[in-house]
Amino acid sequence: DHPHKTQEHRVHLEELGYCVTPVSKPADGVDSMLARIQDHVDPSGLSGVPTSVQTQLTLDAIDGALWHADPQLGRVSYSPHWMERLGMPNCSYFTTEQWEARVHPADLAETRIARNFFDITEICEVEYRIRDAEGNWLWCLSCGRVTETDAEGNPSQMRGYVRNISDRKEIEETLRRKDREREFILNSVAEVISHLNTDMRIVSTNRAGETTAGLPADQVVGRYCHEVFH
Repeated sequence: DHPHKTQEHRVHLEELGYCVTPVSKPADGVDSMLARIQDHVDPSGLSGVPTSVQTQLTLDAIDGALWHADPQLGRVSYSPHWMERLGMPNCSYFTTEQWEARVHPADLAETRIARNFFDITEICEVEYRIRDAEGNWLWCLSCGRVTETDAEGNPSQMRGYVRNISDRKEIEETLRRKDREREFILNSVAEVISHLNTDMRIVSTNRAGETTAGLPADQVVGRYCHEVFH
């Protein structure tokens, strides 16, 4: 198998700085993909509710929508409320050009790579930003698979779901910012500050620790504290 299609592992496209996540083959159909996100919904009280309604409740709970793409015609359509959200309330589909015009330029290459690695036997996930009707960037997680191929084996129909992950991305950025602030503070003090594990091995150290040890951080981490600082 091509290394970019290895199941259960994130595909690292290091030369571009992008990654796509293939996962194991689910049961057929979009419902099986939605089953992967059912844990976001409280199932109590849904007994007897039609599957289509349960699907919509699931999508509402994760702020998502279904999508359907025809790669041979160059079209992609979403649930009506998502088409409206993306500024196309009176249209049934986007052309590839219209859709790509809404994707953040920094994420466009990754979405194209993801489409190239869709396979009939696996789901493919990709994260990207897309501009909504108000001009704001919406972080999305799109998950789908090829559901039909033509006589030559080329994808003719793809289906999946998309969900808004902007809140998650905001939290991640907040955590990264706090990490940068913490690192700045630690590296600003003259005292050695190191993080040790239970075996007294160094997990991390600040710049003063590197200076005191006379070694760069990558040669300090993993060594016993008494070996480095004595």
